[in-house]
Amino acid sequence: MNNIGTKGVWAQENPQGIYSLINEEISLPTAVIKQSALSNNLNWMQKFADHHQVKLSPHGKTTMTVDFFTEQLNAGAWGITIATPAQAQIAAKAGAKNIIMANQLVGKANMAIIANLIEEQHVNYLCCVDSVANAHQLNTFFEARNIKLNVLIEMGVTGGRCGCRTPEEVETLAQVIANTP
Repeated sequence: MNNIGTKGVWAQENPQGIYSLINEEISLPTAVIKQSALSNNLNWMQKFADHHQVKLSPHGKTTMTVDFFTEQLNAGAWGITIATPAQAQIAAKAGAKNIIMANQLVGKANMAIIANLIEEQHVNYLCCVDSVANAHQLNTFFEARNIKLNVLIEMGVTGGRCGCRTPEEVETLAQVIANTP
């Protein structure tokens, strides 16, 4: 049996590959991450991306673990995809220079977090935009700070929670974005 663990939490692996916690000094349930499986997944995914000549930007929200972000970046990931500005700060702390927020950036406090990441840590940041109103809000905030913001137009589905619904909405939004500083 192999003993593995961190910060005083040890797990024991039996010959069938099943883990049991040796002590219960943590809130259960908990996840046990096998380093060899994590490394194999990182390497396989990066080889797949390289083979298909695409840039990998794994979704960090699933782990929110700086060490995992760092391992993904060291394995060759182009960037990290997150859901919130606070998560963008964590990705930047892990060394991500390319950050995609798979949501709309709304609210002046959130915009300030992102502006600081762009200005102070030189992060290449991209976020989704799905409305003319959001595009104008972003332009007003970032133009005042003389920051160029990268945006991706989000295409949604009828009945979905966000995204442009028709090609005409996409075209209108693209024109608004093209006409903003």
